[in-house]
Amino acid sequence: MKKKTFATLGSTGSIGKSSLNVIKKLKDTKVELIFADKNFREIINQVKIFRPKIVVVNSFETFIKLKNIFKNKKIIILNDYKKQLNDLRHIFLYRHEP
Repeated sequence: MKKKTFATLGSTGSIGKSSLNVIKKLKDTKVELIFADKNFREIINQVKIFRPKIVVVNSFETFIKLKNIFKNKKIIILNDYKKQLNDLRHIFLYRHEP
């Protein structure tokens, strides 16, 4: 069975954390994309648990810290929340063929 993939917006907020807790309990799932604002410690925790391919953060300071911590890992860290949301929407909509 193929894994179902998820993207979580606002992953460090209460609804985002609740969503991730539900996803964690499901079988055959993968979180590929996490969008967050600036809660550095929570983002680090989520990356360690879910191992997303892409993390987008709104805070430039958090972006720099994450880039330094995960510089040798296969993870894409992006900044500019609103622009990246629009750009990544196209990646996920057109990436998988039926």
